[in-house]
Amino acid sequence: MTESAPPATPLEDRPRTDWKRRILKWTAITLGSLLGVVLLVAGVLYLRGKSTVGKTYDVAAQITNVPTDSASIAHGEHIAVTRGCTECHGERLEGKVLADVPPMVIAPPNLTRGAGGVGSQYSAVDWDKAVRYGVRPDGRALLPMMPYEFYNRLNDADMAALAAWLSSRPAVDNQVQPTRLKPLGYIMFGMGGLPREGLDRPRQIITPGATPEYGAYIASTTCVACHGPQLAGQKERGQLVPGLHAYGEIEVGALTRALRTGRAVDGRQLSDDMPWRAFRHFTDTEIAAIHAHLQGLARRD
Repeated sequence: MTESAPPATPLEDRPRTDWKRRILKWTAITLGSLLGVVLLVAGVLYLRGKSTVGKTYDVAAQITNVPTDSASIAHGEHIAVTRGCTECHGERLEGKVLADVPPMVIAPPNLTRGAGGVGSQYSAVDWDKAVRYGVRPDGRALLPMMPYEFYNRLNDADMAALAAWLSSRPAVDNQVQPTRLKPLGYIMFGMGGLPREGLDRPRQIITPGATPEYGAYIASTTCVACHGPQLAGQKERGQLVPGLHAYGEIEVGALTRALRTGRAVDGRQLSDDMPWRAFRHFTDTEIAAIHAHLQGLARRD
């Protein structure tokens, strides 16, 4: 007696089962392919980022005469404080870790000649290369967490005074871990590169005073970093930074209050993203100059 055959799958169910299998198969192939492409692109960007960050640059510093008198050194300190050098590197330039985030460790170094510091490696010309061109003494590029693309606008006189002050700082012993990129950080720089355009721009030495021209110069090394080249506002780190033209339409006292106390026009306390603690050291003349510049921008609107 022969064994009976198993019951056959109904014909109408076979196509449905086949299509389900095909859909699952092609879905897996598609997802695998997409993952492969993502990994390939990430790998290419990672290698490009490593290459970009590892480049060396030959730049010619512009300052040749570095002052040594006390007035110039005091002016250099004023430049350092109002431009945020002490905000990032510490009040004694001893260095500190600012952030440890997925893309990188951000740790502005000890700038003094003490143990763990880099000051002994820097001449006045080297300070110029680092501050205005983002280049170490050995030619390696600094990462743009050091905002050299804005400090690049400092004129020769202000840069010389800043170099004189940096060279005069007392030694502070403090070991700080170096700024370090993680894989995501290399991928980011592989996508965007390093800001190197326009670093050879001509610079005019403008006589200090409560003038729109001098205010524009100050703003070009400070305010434009967050508020945009025309101070009209822009997106910064995913947040909308407001424009500053409104401060040109009201009395200078409102701008003074914002820069000295961190209080906006409407009385709000500004966040720490607004570096008013550095800007509070602007002189009355410098604030008046910035206000005059904002008045000119407001009239163009």
